Amino acid sequence: MLEINIISSEEKDDENRIRPCDIKLEDLKLQCNPECANGGKCKNGTCVCPDGITGTACQEDIDECVLLPKSHCEFRCENHFGGFSCVCPSGFTLNTDDKTCQGVNCVPGCLNGGTCIGDTCTCPPGLTGDLCQHDVDECIQPFGSRLCEHYCRNTFGSFACVCPPGSKLREDKRTCFSE
Repeated sequence: MLEINIISSEEKDDENRIRPCDIKLEDLKLQCNPECANGGKCKNGTCVCPDGITGTACQEDIDECVLLPKSHCEFRCENHFGGFSCVCPSGFTLNTDDKTCQGVNCVPGCLNGGTCIGDTCTCPPGLTGDLCQHDVDECIQPFGSRLCEHYCRNTFGSFACVCPPGSKLREDKRTCFSE
C-alpha cells in the first residue's frame, strides 16, 4: 500500500529549515536548471551569458577567432574561454588598439617626433638614438663650421647661428650684417 504524507508549510526539518517540497511551483519555474556557470545570470528561468560564452548553462566557449574577419588581428587571433586576444610575432608587441603590432625597438614609442616604421624609429633631423632621444650636435659635425657665418650654437634637435657684437642675423638665419 502506497502512503502519501502531506507536509504543511509550517513543517520544518531537523535543522529548522523549510523542506524543499514547500517551494512554490512558480518559484521553481523561475530558477535555472542546471545553474548558470561562468558568470551567467538567471533571468526568468533562462541563463543570460556574458560575452564570449554560450550554452543553456553558459558552459560553452564561443570561438571569436572563427567569427571575426581574418583582418581583425594584424598577425594572429588566439581564442581563450570567454574571449580572444590578438597576438604578435616575436620581436613585436601589441599596440593599444589591441589589434596591431609594432616592433619592440619602438617601445615605449619613438620620442621627439620620431616615427616607428617596421621596428625602427625614424628620427626627425637633429635627433638620433633608438627612440630619437639623443640630440645631434650640428655645430661639431664636419659641416658644422659651414652652417653659420660666425658662431654656431647647438639646441636640442637643431642649432642657431649667432653673430658677433655689433652685427645682426639676416633673414636666412645663417649670415650676419653690420648695424
